[in-house]
Amino acid sequence: MIGHPVRHKQSDIQWLQASLPVKDGGLGVRHVSSLALPAFLASAASTLSLQADILADCACSDNDSLHSYLSDWSSAFGTLPDDLSPKQPFWDRPGILADVAQVKSSLSTLATAGFFFGCFSGDCLQAIPISSCGLKLDDEAVRIGVGLRLGLTLCVPHKSHCGALVDAQGLHGFVCKKASGRPARHHALNDLVARLLAFRALKSHLVLADLMGNGRMVFLWSPGRLESH
Repeated sequence: MIGHPVRHKQSDIQWLQASLPVKDGGLGVRHVSSLALPAFLASAASTLSLQADILADCACSDNDSLHSYLSDWSSAFGTLPDDLSPKQPFWDRPGILADVAQVKSSLSTLATAGFFFGCFSGDCLQAIPISSCGLKLDDEAVRIGVGLRLGLTLCVPHKSHCGALVDAQGLHGFVCKKASGRPARHHALNDLVARLLAFRALKSHLVLADLMGNGRMVFLWSPGRLESH
């Protein structure tokens, strides 16, 4: 599923990162093996009273399976709570944090970790694919987005138009002053904000105030008041 659009071989760490939730730096493609134990424990804990009522008059042994899996969870993640939680995230979260720590330990720098695990680094994955707003990604955009998320090889190392060396991950495009598409992205963002203000019945107009060497657009809204650029 992931390998087909990306067309690159992923390492074990990259597969592990892909299985993390989006808010924790992954793609949200969870491993069934990592969900099986939390799902069982949450389901069993939520039905303990019902099981006791149903089996009250039955001569049966104690729930050996539940105790065995609780022991497995305790061995991996620490002391069990006094009251077993019926919520799956309670049982799932310690495993996620352990996987996040493993992925972070494999990254070379703190800056790289911040790029992958920043507070808003996964917001693009939550966007609704609306074509009219430019939010629907084509196959190549998906390949690049997933590759950047997982730190995959996206291109052959080469020299940029600005003279800097572009590595195989292609991150230089985020800071290159001569990168193609920058004016288009500025216009698209301004247009999106203008539509939002129009939806809120606020008068607005776009004005090209000055370029200042970086193609910056100035946006004015309400009579005589500068909002953003």
